[in-house]
Amino acid sequence: MFVIKTLLVMNNIYIKEQLSDYTSIVTKFPGFTFIDLKDEVTIKKLMINTELDDALHLETSILLTWNGKPLLNTDLFQLSLWDNLIEFTKEFSESKECTTNLGIDTVLLKARELNDGYLQWTIFEEIYPNDVYFQVTLQNKEQLIETLVNGGKQYYSSLLHYGFKPTKYLESQLEVLKQIKIYK
Repeated sequence: MFVIKTLLVMNNIYIKEQLSDYTSIVTKFPGFTFIDLKDEVTIKKLMINTELDDALHLETSILLTWNGKPLLNTDLFQLSLWDNLIEFTKEFSESKECTTNLGIDTVLLKARELNDGYLQWTIFEEIYPNDVYFQVTLQNKEQLIETLVNGGKQYYSSLLHYGFKPTKYLESQLEVLKQIKIYK
């Protein structure tokens, strides 16, 4: 079973100024606060007290697990992470193998179908290919695609609900997600 959650990532100094009592999940990056996208109260407070409303400049982290095994976690947080996952999801839904950048750094996501419904999921450094963040063999490509599509829809719908801009961009990303075919 796949589980997905999106977190907004912000500098601790900035958060302490705006929300002195906020407690983040514990990560290996103590200088950053990770805020669950579903935490509407906190996000709305940040939007009122700051200029947090530009969806194009949000750093995000995505927690994605399969049967408890991490496929993505807080070790990776980037700008454009969901944009890259949408690109990956669209391409992988139509092919047996796909490689795409994750964010603006040199991190790559590679997935390929294996025999009997299994697939290999690998996230690694492009410059240092032996520097692997995650490498997991898992089942059910369709369920992975469906989880990523639903996670993306939830992300972009939440940003629209909160009033992030540019709305045309967010709406266009939702349209791309609606066009991805999930074969069952």
